[in-house]
Formats: sequence, C-alpha cells, structure tokens
Amino acid sequence: MIRRFLYSAIVMALGTVPVWAQDQATFLLNNGERHSGTIVYGRGSNNIVDGRFHLSASGNEQTFGLNDVAVISFLDATPTVAERQGLPTDQTGLMVMRNGSLQRGHLHNIVGGAGGDFVQWVNEAGQRNNYPIREVSRLYLNPQSARTVFLDPPSQPANPGTRGRASDPPSGATTPPPGATTPPPGGGRRR
Repeated sequence: MIRRFLYSAIVMALGTVPVWAQDQATFLLNNGERHSGTIVYGRGSNNIVDGRFHLSASGNEQTFGLNDVAVISFLDATPTVAERQGLPTDQTGLMVMRNGSLQRGHLHNIVGGAGGDFVQWVNEAGQRNNYPIREVSRLYLNPQSARTVFLDPPSQPANPGTRGRASDPPSGATTPPPGATTPPPGGGRRR
C-alpha cells in the first residue's frame, strides 16, 4: 500500500516537471495587441505549425500568424540603446540575447525537447542554430512594426480635454496673458 502511494506520488511529481520548465513569452502583434502566456507546442516539439505560433494564456491556446507578430519578448526589460540602434531598417529580423549581443537573421522555429526550449535562428550566413530561450531576451520579426508598436508607440495626450498640444488649456478655459498677475481674493485693489 505504501509502495503504491509512493509510486503514484513520484509519477505525479514527474508529470508536472515539464509544466515548470515551459517558458513564458509576450507576443506583440503588428496591430499593437499584446498576448502573454506559456509557449506551447502545436505539433510534436514545434511551436510554429502551419505558419502559426502557439501560446497558452490562462489555459486557453491562442495562435498567431507568422506575419502578424512584430516582437516576441522572453524578458520584461526596457530595450537598450544598442538594441534600438541595431534594429535593421530592412525586413531582416534581429535576435537580442540577454548578455546584450545582437544577431541579424530570421526565426526558423521555437522548439522544445528534453534539453529545454530553444529558439532556432538562421543567421545572415544561412546557418541555423539552436539558442536556449533562457539566453534570449527578444526576437524582432518585423522591424518596421516593432518600431511603431514597441519602441516608439504613439503617445496619448496628457489630458483628454486638450485641443492638440498637451500645454493647451481645456476647451472653455482661459489663461491670463504672459506677465499678467492674478487679482487678489475678493477682487478689487490692494491697499
């Protein structure tokens, strides 16, 4: 009886290990939407299946088309100056490592296996290599969209009632001309 209990406990514990080892990511789409969750594998050990990424958020699997994703972020950190400057001006992708190094190329797939989860990246020379996700910070898949929706998103006005510039007063408000003084409380002249 005790052996059976211990055996069951070990099987249950081992069955949950892959859940702990799965990596988290935020997919930033070209339209500005953000989706965060756990990377899952649509078929076998491949995340990209039939031209779509797979992500599990709150227990629901979501898929995104390859051409719909601007950035995949594995680390919630502000992009460095070097990262911003290294972003290609053409359609070449960029992989940013956690040690700060940059590599131009394109994503082949995100794969899982006994050794962990890996980014399969094809460099500019055409060589495909596997990089542990724990060493990757971000993947820029669409540099033009990444600039618009991730690096330099449109700013919102400071006050929704402004007419164009953040320094303009709300509609109907008046401001004194430069150099004017505000009258004392109760109006009238000072004595």
